[in-house]
Amino acid sequence: MAFLAPIAAELSGWTLRKILPWAICACAILGLSAALWVEVARLDAARAALSAARHDDEIAQADAKRWAVAGARMQKIIDDQAAQLSRQAANLAGAARVADDLAAAQAKKISVLSDQIDALKARAHAHPDQVRPLGPIVTDVLASLHKRVGG
Repeated sequence: MAFLAPIAAELSGWTLRKILPWAICACAILGLSAALWVEVARLDAARAALSAARHDDEIAQADAKRWAVAGARMQKIIDDQAAQLSRQAANLAGAARVADDLAAAQAKKISVLSDQIDALKARAHAHPDQVRPLGPIVTDVLASLHKRVGG
């Protein structure tokens, strides 16, 4: 077996010189392949994240459009209610003027009727011979009429 030692030494030198560059090249290729695989995986993850972000952006834009439409509808409702309230306020002011005018006309009418009643009483007291007795209504009717008309 001693005779194999020089052959083994020569083979190991020859083997190292011939195989070592290929081994180094294979290791480099394996290392670069692993690095490429890692970068491809990172690129795929980045693409997935970008796709998710675009999807989220589309959803956010759709939500923003829906909120804008809903906001415009609510603003229209608020504007319509404000216009309705201003019309009702104008109607209320008009009704208050009409009520004041009616109250003034009623007070004037009551005053005229009260003056007429006073004139009738004065005439009845001045000419008692022209008054016909109607029973209990004659003595009490004028006071009760005056209370009803005056309030």
